[in-house]
Amino acid sequence: MLLSGIGNPGVYVTDEDGTVIAKFFHDSYRKRDSAERYIDAALGRPALEDSAPQASGRDHAIKLTLPNVAELNVWHGKAEIRDIELHRDHGQPAGNYDGTPALRRLLARKVKQHPQGVPILIGKNLWLQLMALKRRLIG
Repeated sequence: MLLSGIGNPGVYVTDEDGTVIAKFFHDSYRKRDSAERYIDAALGRPALEDSAPQASGRDHAIKLTLPNVAELNVWHGKAEIRDIELHRDHGQPAGNYDGTPALRRLLARKVKQHPQGVPILIGKNLWLQLMALKRRLIG
């Protein structure tokens, strides 16, 4: 068998019994993990990706970072949040939305697209109800 291409790096971290406790594989030969990350995995310390939320702090100040989303600076219990859009609703007046017309349109469109689906749905529901009744009567 002829093999071609470049192998991608991979590392298994095992405990003393040989049980795999962590594994590191990447889809590119260019990305490698540091020795510290393997040691942290062996010691059971959590390893965070670069895109994971990060926290750092000193002198009563904490900085929380969500990469590509936001930074939150907390000092003495006060927070400063910048450039975050708040999504308050789904474009409908709160508490006054009736979804029945939309459901009717959806069902009409589905029946028009697949007319054989209605008898199949009815048959499956009847079958399930009969089997449930049978189980109640027997058991």
